[in-house]
Amino acid sequence: IGRDGDQVITAEEVGEWSNTISYEVLTAIGPRVERRYSE
Repeated sequence: IGRDGDQVITAEEVGEWSNTISYEVLTAIGPRVERRYSE
């Protein structure tokens, strides 16, 4: 989901903390949150 320097947080990690799956984490992000895509 994000990176700050050498620290990274993934949707899978957030899902584990929330007792859910990464798909639910990603679909719960509202439309007002800025999206940035990179390769």
